[in-house]
Amino acid sequence: MNRYLKLHLKIFLGTGIPFGIFMGIFHSLEYGFPLGLVAGLFREGIIFGVFMSLILGFMHSWSVKRMPYGKSEESLGNSQIIIYPLLNETSFQACLLQVCHY
Repeated sequence: MNRYLKLHLKIFLGTGIPFGIFMGIFHSLEYGFPLGLVAGLFREGIIFGVFMSLILGFMHSWSVKRMPYGKSEESLGNSQIIIYPLLNETSFQACLLQVCHY
């Protein structure tokens, strides 16, 4: 599966289903619970999910392409392994000193 297709599917499911459930609960006041939930999920949820997937997916892809770095998957991860031969508490304090610059 293409990574852009996965992105659009995640956005569709992450926005369409919660919005559809919310609208289904709202419509259940008018149509009753089962019919309102189905109407909210399949009418508003799918339409909202498709539009948000297209809009947010395009914005994400466009912003990633504009970045001067991180265009390959290898450049996104940490490329070094650091071995620190101290006790846990000592190494934690040393890391805090380096990160916080105290």
